Amino acid sequence: FIFAATEAAIAGSAGDNCLQIWNLDGSFLQLSSPLKLVSERLSLFEFEHPVAITPDGGIIAVATHYRLFCVDWKKDKVLWQADALEHEGYYGKHLAIVDNGRTLFAAGAHTIERWDLVSGEHHAVLIANQPNSEGIVRFLKASRNGKVVIAGFGLHYNWRPRSFAVWDVASNEARN
Repeated sequence: FIFAATEAAIAGSAGDNCLQIWNLDGSFLQLSSPLKLVSERLSLFEFEHPVAITPDGGIIAVATHYRLFCVDWKKDKVLWQADALEHEGYYGKHLAIVDNGRTLFAAGAHTIERWDLVSGEHHAVLIANQPNSEGIVRFLKASRNGKVVIAGFGLHYNWRPRSFAVWDVASNEARN
């Protein structure tokens, strides 16, 4: 799984239990040592996107099966951590950093939550579908300008979304 900052020459790669940062500036690619801050296994199951990075490349959010982390990788410091995202019956998880690196949208199997990226303050649960419904979060993406977030919902054994929800980042209410 590869992720990249939008405004800095920084990218990252994540595997089973390895998270590394790549400096893409200059003629030689520089790879950091594996980050030891997140010691839990980074599962990359099905359509999961459990890692997101701020536009400037300084802060990384990571969702494992057991915890949600926010990491300042340059200072080698965990900024905050929370319990695992909801995953009843399905371990999918998706992250999107928006609002110029100030807000984290985090999706478990059936829920989408809004967090303050730097402080770890939990702002809201935006959607909470029933675990046995057709409302598994299949993807969560932010617009390029970071002002809109869209989620796709679908069946457990079908990767194609059947419905969508769209939020203005400034609001906790989905657009109609």
